Amino acid sequence: MGTSVTDLGKPVLQATALGDCGAGTRLGGYSLITPDDLEAALELARDCPALQQGGGVEVGVLGEVPNRLQPA
Repeated sequence: MGTSVTDLGKPVLQATALGDCGAGTRLGGYSLITPDDLEAALELARDCPALQQGGGVEVGVLGEVPNRLQPA
């Protein structure tokens, strides 16, 4: 993923799921990248080491969350 990596991330050591997260899956870690769009992100994700080891990768676009703790 090269220079597109914004945050290499960290592995997940412990996790607990709430709600329906899919049977047989678990969060293994995360990385943040800065591609131009979702298609470019998918292209970068194809080189993720997790895929080469038989794992999976979930790719998504992040949005902004309004800060409701500060007065407007």
